[in-house]
Amino acid sequence: MLRTFFVAFMLIGLVVVNAYSQNRLLQESDLVYLGAFRGPNYWGGSDCNSLAYGGGSMAYNHHNDSLFVSSMCNKVTEITIPTPVKSSDLNSLPRAALLTPSPHYFEPTEGNRNRLGEGGAAISGSVNNRGLLVFGNKLVGTSKVYYDASYQQQLTHYTHSLDLSQPSFAGH
Repeated sequence: MLRTFFVAFMLIGLVVVNAYSQNRLLQESDLVYLGAFRGPNYWGGSDCNSLAYGGGSMAYNHHNDSLFVSSMCNKVTEITIPTPVKSSDLNSLPRAALLTPSPHYFEPTEGNRNRLGEGGAAISGSVNNRGLLVFGNKLVGTSKVYYDASYQQQLTHYTHSLDLSQPSFAGH
């Protein structure tokens, strides 16, 4: 069930790209079902650090015609986009492949995820990576505190190179 949700979520990202390239508002008529594909057949030993639970944020990487996808535990990997297939048989759908080198899933803030306080100070609470966007030659991401009742969070955005295996975190 969860893996099916991930496939459906990935397809929505694929069909809306055309409307953005035409510089106009997305309309219902712009959505066309192209088919489906499955995520990579690699779980990395821990469902939390893999895409087994449907992942989180996604960003289209136009440099590689690929997707950056985040896991439930805030790790990011890059996957291929196979040609979608229209089928009700899950086993007939092509699988995406991992493009990121081993260990395949990287924490893009390089241990700085909770440094969202004033001046980059560490804050308490459950901090999650949220949005992803490829802008130029950088991966731009956002982090947020799940429930910031004490208003500690002051910073939100970071960048990382498109090569996740190379240290390059900047921001917060």
